[in-house]
Amino acid sequence: MRCAAICQSYNFQHLDHLAPLCELMKMPLITDDAKTAELSKLYYPQIQTIYKEPLELSVFYLAEHFDLLFVTTKSIAVHLMPAFELFANKKMRFIYCPHGNSDKGQRSHSMTPYQFQDMTLTYGPQMTDFIKSRGDDQTLNAIIPTGNLRLSFYERHRKLYDALIEKEIFSRFKEKQQTLLYAPSWQDEEGSSSFFEMADPLLSTLPSSMNLLIKLHPLLNEHSPGFSSHLFEKFKHSPNIQIIIDFPLIYPLLNRCDLYLGDFSSVGYDFLSFDRPMFFFNLDRNTKGCDLHHCGVEISEKDPFHSIEKHSGDDFSKNRREMYLHAFGNAPDFDGIREAIKRAYITTDLRWGK
Repeated sequence: MRCAAICQSYNFQHLDHLAPLCELMKMPLITDDAKTAELSKLYYPQIQTIYKEPLELSVFYLAEHFDLLFVTTKSIAVHLMPAFELFANKKMRFIYCPHGNSDKGQRSHSMTPYQFQDMTLTYGPQMTDFIKSRGDDQTLNAIIPTGNLRLSFYERHRKLYDALIEKEIFSRFKEKQQTLLYAPSWQDEEGSSSFFEMADPLLSTLPSSMNLLIKLHPLLNEHSPGFSSHLFEKFKHSPNIQIIIDFPLIYPLLNRCDLYLGDFSSVGYDFLSFDRPMFFFNLDRNTKGCDLHHCGVEISEKDPFHSIEKHSGDDFSKNRREMYLHAFGNAPDFDGIREAIKRAYITTDLRWGK
């Protein structure tokens, strides 16, 4: 079974999800984008990165060299499965790799990626239950839980990443003091993002006694470059503010942050790993089914830092620990995951779609 991970040009943020799988499966990561290849080699030196020009990364090349492709784009399998059969006379197998766990998609079936996949990985019980609640397990050839591979990957390479984070991010703050991470979601069809309403007021009212780190979702910058540039320019000289983009690492960043502020971003689920105070903007959105918001405080958008100061010693630790187990399950069994993937590849026939 020859396998590889594919990271397309517009999905460089998915490197953080694919790199642990590449190490686990001892497979290369292939990309058709020079920037993605550069970021992969810089931040994930443990894995092999193969850069191919877009015309080189063809069904013929992939069919010749691989039997199983790990992908993070929900539409890639539906587009490429027929192409492999038609042009390369090969039934290529695909495994969909989730790139974050969030409460988004509760109201819109178009946001769920599982209905037209071959096989899929899941983090744990929460994601598996969600797939079954939509009936997508009836067409999937295999569902393979992995646990929190990304956290395990960070822990194995912690010395490297802690030094890197200090050099590139935290050494730039003027003072070593409490750090708040704001990780807004991108503006999807459910209106999940708080970024456009709250980023400027949040930055403008930041007390000098706190550092603020904004982990900007790449799609926010891509879809609204003018707004992002405005924030960069307005606050670029602030000694306790940093806005970062084109930076795929998550867990080394979260490990250094004391508090989390978000909306419906998957980064909130990642932050559960550290059991630290969490706060959420909820701008008139129906939170039914939004489990993560039970792990912290929904704060007033009018005076966020008053709420943060008031609730920084929160009592949501039990909720966070329980939610973490629901989302990620037990610690990863690396040999078991590899065996499950191999078994699914060997024992299942390709049946696809509803």
